[in-house]
Amino acid sequence: DAWQPASVPPGSDVPVAAAPFVALAFKLEDGTLGQLAYTRVYQDSLKKGQFIFHEHLGKRFKMPKLVCIYSNKIDNIGEITSSEICAIFGV
Repeated sequence: DAWQPASVPPGSDVPVAAAPFVALAFKLEDGTLGQLAYTRVYQDSLKKGQFIFHEHLGKRFKMPKLVCIYSNKIDNIGEITSSEICAIFGV
C-alpha cells in the first residue's frame, strides 16, 4: 500500500491509528448557507478546528465548522470518523 511507512515490510498490517487522514470532497456548493464542501472520510477522523493538508494545492486548511445536513435541519458536530459524510463550511 502507498500509505504504509517505508519501515513496514510488505504485507504487514499497519494499525489504524498510524494511517493518514484520507477524505474526498465530492460536492462543492456556494448557496444560501455559504460555501459548503460535502465530504466523505475514508481513513482516520476529522475534528472541528483541526488542520488538513490539501495535496493538490499544497496548502493547509483549518476545519472551521463540521455539520450534518438533513432535509429540514442542520446539526453541528465536533468530529467525523471514517465512512461518514458531512458538510464543511468555509473551505
